[in-house]
Order: sequence, then structure tokens, then C-alpha cells
Amino acid sequence: MRSFTYILSSIFTLSMLLLPLSSCKDKDEPVVKAKLSFAESTITVNEDDDVIEIEVTLDKPAGEDFQIEYEVDGSAEESDDYDIREDLNDYGEIDIEKGETSGIIEIQLYSDIYLEENENLKLRITSTDSDLIEANWDNQTEIIIEQEDGLVIALDWSGPSEDLDSLADMDLILRYGQNITTWTGILNASYEPSFFGPEYIFIPKVVNSPAYGLSCTYYNGTMNKLDFEVTYIDFVNGNFESESSQQVFQGTYTLANKNTWTDISTTKVVQTFQKSGNSFTTPTAITEPASGSRIISSDNFTAPTLNKGTVNTRLKEQARVIQKLLKR
Repeated sequence: MRSFTYILSSIFTLSMLLLPLSSCKDKDEPVVKAKLSFAESTITVNEDDDVIEIEVTLDKPAGEDFQIEYEVDGSAEESDDYDIREDLNDYGEIDIEKGETSGIIEIQLYSDIYLEENENLKLRITSTDSDLIEANWDNQTEIIIEQEDGLVIALDWSGPSEDLDSLADMDLILRYGQNITTWTGILNASYEPSFFGPEYIFIPKVVNSPAYGLSCTYYNGTMNKLDFEVTYIDFVNGNFESESSQQVFQGTYTLANKNTWTDISTTKVVQTFQKSGNSFTTPTAITEPASGSRIISSDNFTAPTLNKGTVNTRLKEQARVIQKLLKR
């Protein structure tokens, strides 16, 4: 019978032989990196959603504190349509702490007074400062920003005669205020130097002023009987309401109403409406002044400086989009 000492010696020898093999195996085994990606490849939001959160995720907890860098691209314009909020991180960076599995990018969306085609943002991860993270540098998320709901107002008028002896140029100007006699300022305007209508403006539903006043100005021309039409059209979920539901108002000016304004605050309010809850009320009938179209007493506010001859690219784009949508 083998002695107890011999058995212990054999066990010790065997363990010493296995130890290098085990250590070698542990040393050569690769570290499994945490995989980094955006939580969603496509996100659809609305222009009036205020603040949205974009999430980047890890498939397992971070092994150390690290930082992600990302870039932003797309058709939406920074400062006009959105801003990256820096409450959590600096612009273009996300910090993720050890043990965490996600990070957040906060984006502030802005409503505006333009009706436009849907815009987008594209975010792409460009680098990390950790060797424990694996990222697909082609991975990105696209944020589709849909146009918010609102009200479109269209001003159209009689076209010029064939020999151009009789023509007119009209402008559309919208005030806002606390009531229909005291105005705070100009909310929107369409004032392209054209003898052909229509002119369009857009009011987003998120505006919360209680009262609105519309000016339909006969800026220049030779028509002594200028027939015009103002149409109010609700825009909801990317579509205009049916033609049968639209509200249409008619008016007629003479040459006595012509107002080649240099100061927009001198144009007269000829139609008013209000906002109740989330809806705009039915506008009043168009008031046709006997002569001129100037007003002073109720317009003691600071009006923006508008140059009639200035080409407003966004206003032209808005008109194109509205015309396109109306022809669907």
C-alpha cells in the first residue's frame, strides 16, 4: 500500500503542472467589450414636442467611466429648428459612468411661424475614449421632425389685366395681442413684391396669444375695384382640412385704400379672430375702410423693420410647400 506521504506528493506535483496551464489560459482570454449603439435607428417627433431625449445604450454595464463623441447633421437648422441642450453634457459629448448602461442626448425643438416640409436630424457616434467599448462607427439615428399643426391664412386677389394696365400688389400682415383693440406686435407677414397672389402666412397652434388682427394691405397698383379673398385653412397631422370646411371671406378695395407703407405698424387691421383653448374662433367679416388703410391709435407697439423689396427665402419656401400640399 502506497504511503500517505506519496499520495500528497503526487497531488502537489499534479497541481503544479496544471497551474501554468490555467494561468496561461486566463492571460490569453480576450476582454469582451461592451457594444455601444443608439437605442433606436429612427425616431419620429413633432415640431412642438419641446424637449426630446435620444438614448445611446451598452449591451452590458460600462467597465469604467468614459466619454462618447458624436456629430449632428441633417436638414434641420441649429438655433432655428433645434438646439442640443447642455444640461447633462457638453455639446457633442456624452459621459457614461462605470456600471451604467446608457446615456442621454437632450434636444430642444422649436416651433416657428413657417409651414415647411418635414425636416430631419442625423446623429452619429464618432469616437470614445475607452478601450473597453466597441462601437459601429456607421451606426446612427435619424430624427424625423414632422410639421406641427396650425392655421394657414391665404390672401388672393384679382390678377392683372392682359395688357397690364390694371394690376395690384397686396400684403398680408398678422398682429397679436391681449385683445382685439390693443396689439402687442407682429406675429407673421407675407409681403413679396408681386402683382400675382396668393400670399400665405402660418400660425402654429402652440401660440397662446388670445387675440389676432389681420391686415390685407393694398400696397400698390392701378385697380380701382380690387376684389380680394381671405381663406382660413386648418392644417392637422400633415394635411389641410377639406375645401368644404375652409372659411372664406371676400372684400373689395378702391384706389383710395392704397397704402404704400414704409412702416408696417401703419397698416390697418381689417379682420380679427381669437383663440379659445386649442382652437381659433371664427374670424369677423372684413372691414373695408372708406379711404386709406392706416391706423395709429391702437398700434403703439414696436413693429419689426420689414423691407418690402427684401426677398425672404423662407416665406417663398413656405408658399411653395403650401401650394404643393393644397394640390394633393
